[in-house]
Amino acid sequence: MGRKIELSIFLICCLESPMVLGQQNKIGQLPRHLKEAGYPFIQNYTPDEYNAFDQNWDIAQDSLGILYFANSDGVLIYDGVKWKLVPLSNNGTTFAIACAKDQTIYSGGTSDMGYVAKDSLGRSSHISLLPKLSPGDRTIGTVRKIVPTPDGIYFLTPQALYCWHREKFTIWKSTENEFQGIFL
Repeated sequence: MGRKIELSIFLICCLESPMVLGQQNKIGQLPRHLKEAGYPFIQNYTPDEYNAFDQNWDIAQDSLGILYFANSDGVLIYDGVKWKLVPLSNNGTTFAIACAKDQTIYSGGTSDMGYVAKDSLGRSSHISLLPKLSPGDRTIGTVRKIVPTPDGIYFLTPQALYCWHREKFTIWKSTENEFQGIFL
């Protein structure tokens, strides 16, 4: 019995050693940045590289893989090569961003909510939805969350929940406490 164990250990050592050593040799030949096998590829960008404020509050991605960031300076767009900043209509901070099923990018932040649209030359701008509200409802506070659903786009502020559907808003206002979150 002891002989079988010794033989098993001997075979494992003989058979496994070349495989392990072979793997180490292959890893040793890789460039330094690829030696961390198994780790995801991560690229960090500085505010100097994307030319905007250093705080990003939310992120969304469309079906083409373009990334949209809710940044303190507006909506940051990254296509994998270059960055573009689209300020909110009131130049406020963007805190929330979401991509709807139709690929419209909705954004909201300090006293504004709307969407990113492109003109005929492909230039992006922020279109505010505030003019769609009655004058008495246009003081909205800060949009903290956006949830796109088949029944509309929901914009959450501490004071109210706004649903944009079929070119009009439905509003639910908080009567006693602030809204803390949204679950749809």
